[in-house]
Amino acid sequence: MFRKTQYSKKELQFFFFAPVILMFALEFVRFPSILDVWMEFRNFWFPVKWALTYLFILSWEGFFLAVTGSTFAANTVVSAVLCVLGIVSHLISLVVGDPLLPTHVFLVANTGSIASFGRLPFSVGVFITLGILVTSSVYQWKLCYRKKEKNPEKKRRIPLAVALVLIGVLASYLLCFNYTFRYKVLAAVDIEVRAFEPLDDLKCSGLVMTFFPRIGNMRVPKPEGYSEEVIDDICKQYANYTVHMATPEKTPNIIVIQSEAFWDPTMLSGVSFSEDPMPFIRSLRSAGRGGSVVSPVFGGDTCLPEFEFLTGFSTTLMPPNTYPYIQYVTRETPSFVSILRDNGYETVAMHMYQKNFYSRDTAYPLLGFDEFIGEDDLEEPEIVGPYISDMEMTRQIISAYENREKDNFFMFNVSMQNHWEFNPDRYETYDIQIDCEGLSEEDLEGLHGYVEGIHMTDDALRVLTEYFAEQEEETIIIFYGDHLPRLGGNEYSTYQTGGFLPISEEKLDFSTTPVMFETPYVVWSNYNTGITDWPDRLSPAKLGLLTFKLSGVTEYPWYVKVIDDFYSKYDVYQRYISYDSNGFWVKEMPEGAEKNYQWIQYDVLNGKQYYLEEKNQ
Repeated sequence: MFRKTQYSKKELQFFFFAPVILMFALEFVRFPSILDVWMEFRNFWFPVKWALTYLFILSWEGFFLAVTGSTFAANTVVSAVLCVLGIVSHLISLVVGDPLLPTHVFLVANTGSIASFGRLPFSVGVFITLGILVTSSVYQWKLCYRKKEKNPEKKRRIPLAVALVLIGVLASYLLCFNYTFRYKVLAAVDIEVRAFEPLDDLKCSGLVMTFFPRIGNMRVPKPEGYSEEVIDDICKQYANYTVHMATPEKTPNIIVIQSEAFWDPTMLSGVSFSEDPMPFIRSLRSAGRGGSVVSPVFGGDTCLPEFEFLTGFSTTLMPPNTYPYIQYVTRETPSFVSILRDNGYETVAMHMYQKNFYSRDTAYPLLGFDEFIGEDDLEEPEIVGPYISDMEMTRQIISAYENREKDNFFMFNVSMQNHWEFNPDRYETYDIQIDCEGLSEEDLEGLHGYVEGIHMTDDALRVLTEYFAEQEEETIIIFYGDHLPRLGGNEYSTYQTGGFLPISEEKLDFSTTPVMFETPYVVWSNYNTGITDWPDRLSPAKLGLLTFKLSGVTEYPWYVKVIDDFYSKYDVYQRYISYDSNGFWVKEMPEGAEKNYQWIQYDVLNGKQYYLEEKNQ
């Protein structure tokens, strides 16, 4: 295979053994104890997982061997790449609760901001890993660093080099892009590529089998059957369909607040509170003016429920772990915002943080916002804890309303006050006292800070409604939480000890725990909207649709009919979690139920936008 004049026997032996050393090193990043590593090896599917990982790493080393002609260079390149990925993934998981994923490359511009959310932890495993790989590299260097004789049969090695390149490319294609291999073959050996809890996948299957199969999720595959003819047929199907819009006497102002990590902490049955932390919002919900939003995310990725609300499209139909503003809103993208703008609304967005986070600064104008206000646009805003307060946001909303240029006003706001992490010294004073037996001191202090923030948010919303109650113009205020807070760290200990989730040694499976995605929403208005029965549960997409329908506008693209028809049948449509219009959990969607919706969403966001040719039908 290889001439001895090119590679020594020991050098070749080490070349084939190097992936094993690298795999051990990557294990020590996650498990700094030999006992922890040994426990991982006891998994029934461990030999198969390691065999697949070994073959993938070996195929990469073979690829770089063919390119460089050096076993040392091949091993060094592969080891360096995987070592960096492993260390970064581990540190990120300790800070934010999720490992490094391919789509995180789109957040490179926000790296500094993300790092500021949490403290970078010390990890013994990182130093163990670096020590193993440096020792391995030094040993291989001594094997390879010697004068080699010229190989008179160099041309004969060309076919072998080509074969190694092809094997490396094939292995990368199968693991990174082939749907059948990633979701069926790997699943058969307990290697999951799930939308939720990639950290569990990392713990069970390792870095290689967690990171690389998700590379294919960076693009949206074209739905089977999508074509211009299909879009034309859908248009004809909905020619006589009527979207039942509200009929207000005058087009109302609409103010929407997506509240960061807002959740009802009194759902922790094992925690006692000195008083209700959210009395105003509870009064609205008790009066039937609200319910629960079923978010597509837990603990982070705020832009996903936000995108659903503004567009009426579902992130369920996108690959897992994607960022729609960054990946898909790269051209003018129709949304409820752009429709309202086209119907005479002044459209304003405001976020109490950096405008470029999740690329909102480029996505918002493409969605139809006339103006975008961020923290840098505010003069000496009130800071409570580490972030701009919700009461400051209330003041800014009122200011934007009073300085509007058009009669009709739509404003979408994203708060920041309740963003983690929840440190014990987050606030100077606390009005709400809490107690919970069994909760660790760290978790109790974190929950204390969180509850105080919720109390402030409730008060800020009350002040906002009191202002608009005195205004003559008809105004609607929609308020909802984007996702649950990450209380108790990656183990959800606050939720478990606090009595919200059962304490179990089994890993948490969000597909069977929908309560981990339900956040409060409420609707307030200073006039009778005519709607007295709001759904108990709904998706952000449906909440956005219902909000749009309250405007009563009459001019809108025909594809809105498809969205309206779909959500007349389903209140919630999320990955693994769906509810029909009667409020019953749909464990499995009927075959083809979402086809028209899926085709239209792809056409509008990723496809050829054939819908524009029949725009006004």
